[in-house]
Amino acid sequence: MFCNKSFRLLLVTHLNLSKIYTFQRHNVSDKVKFLEKILDFGSLTATDKFLQKHDYLIDVDDGAVSDSIRYLKEIGTPIENIREQPEILCSDRITLKNRHEVLSECGCSNVNIGSLQHYNQIVRQTEASLKSLGIIDNNINLQERLASRLKVQLRPCKEDANLTAVRLHFLQLFFVDNGLMTPKEFNKAFRTDHVRQKSYQSTENILKILTEQLDIPKDKIRDYKQALGADPDTLQKLLTIQLIRGVNTKDFLKQNPSAMVLLPDSVQRTLKELEKVELSDESTTKYTNVLSKLMKLDPKDVHRRLKEMETQPHIQAMSFHPKFLKLILHYFKAEYRMKHMETVEKKCFNIDALTRQHSEFRKFYQRENDQHMERDCIRFLTTNLNIDAKQAKDEMNRHPYWKNVAFVDVKDTIDRLKLTGFELEDIRANVHIVLYSGDLIVSRFKKFSESEPFEGHSWTDLPKSVQLKLILYDIERERHFSGDGVWLDRKCDGSNLVDDYYN
Repeated sequence: MFCNKSFRLLLVTHLNLSKIYTFQRHNVSDKVKFLEKILDFGSLTATDKFLQKHDYLIDVDDGAVSDSIRYLKEIGTPIENIREQPEILCSDRITLKNRHEVLSECGCSNVNIGSLQHYNQIVRQTEASLKSLGIIDNNINLQERLASRLKVQLRPCKEDANLTAVRLHFLQLFFVDNGLMTPKEFNKAFRTDHVRQKSYQSTENILKILTEQLDIPKDKIRDYKQALGADPDTLQKLLTIQLIRGVNTKDFLKQNPSAMVLLPDSVQRTLKELEKVELSDESTTKYTNVLSKLMKLDPKDVHRRLKEMETQPHIQAMSFHPKFLKLILHYFKAEYRMKHMETVEKKCFNIDALTRQHSEFRKFYQRENDQHMERDCIRFLTTNLNIDAKQAKDEMNRHPYWKNVAFVDVKDTIDRLKLTGFELEDIRANVHIVLYSGDLIVSRFKKFSESEPFEGHSWTDLPKSVQLKLILYDIERERHFSGDGVWLDRKCDGSNLVDDYYN
């Protein structure tokens, strides 16, 4: 009995694995063709066996592989060596170039694919150990070489310090002697391994771009420490982009130093995605820090978020807001919180509450009234009705519930009025009409359209603005002009808000 169950379990497992393997083979067929050509295997069969043995290459981007192989060939690496040590292809071109520069600056002889592959082990060794292994020639004085390279006075480092510690020692002398940073600031700026392992050449080139192209004074370099992790060639390409959403690229980078590590291709693809959204100018000129963080996401991820957001009217209704970029950046958190609010029939969302810390959202969520912030309401009306902000505020303040109607409902009403034939000028003249249900307005419009002429005048003879005025009057007359008409044909009757207003 046990054996039969075990056999069936093994059989099912085998069948499932066979399906998965078949699916993988279908997906990797393009990868096999790619590697066969770029690694010069000569046959697809040999390439297929190679990929089965080194299946981690399936997930490595083809473009990154091409760039890495191109660089390895530039430094004289035979293609046979790359096929024998394909793990090296998991490192991108920038990493390989930086490793080669570091090892060359330290006097390592014969920097090859092997030393690049074992770079992390090499930089943890002492000078004596590296000489005993033949990686550094015995006639080279490492500390004198590095001091001379940076043109700083030789102040010896500890003899038992590893290669990374020795390099950082002299780099710190360079920064301190040139008034770029204090020792404490240097240690803070170079605390991550990514920045610590940058070559001297890379660091000097970044400093040159900061001071000469971005016009940053030397005594302000400490404020741009995040840029020290950037690749000079990549940053140079990034500067060829003249504008980022209407902001000069140099100004954008100076305002957001962390953006200097972005890849130009990724930036342009993200910007192209954002062109599909009707963003306000203020969203990018005032909130460049949010745009900078957004561009660190994969452009495919940005595309996916925007596609999902297109299907949600509540979110689309908030696209007028200058902080809309925050909604894209924190989309998944915001979506979860919006659904949570909808379970208790709260529809007046606030971007800050949706995207900030949980404590701020909880405070917003627990409010008794479901209403928008006044400044958001004014901004929404000025954007959608092209109305003066002061006029909008003065007019709307006459209505007790003008902040309690969700933007998505107001937007729907505006769109319905436009489809019915009303112009923005007509709507502005009766601005309170946007607070009422579109279905309710259309039903009253039909009722008046089908009514008998009065004193020889038909409904169609009236100006559009007068028609809206009569519709508004008719709706509010039923509720004794209390403003309660905004709850007609709404899912929420607003009874708690009526009580709050009069108490």
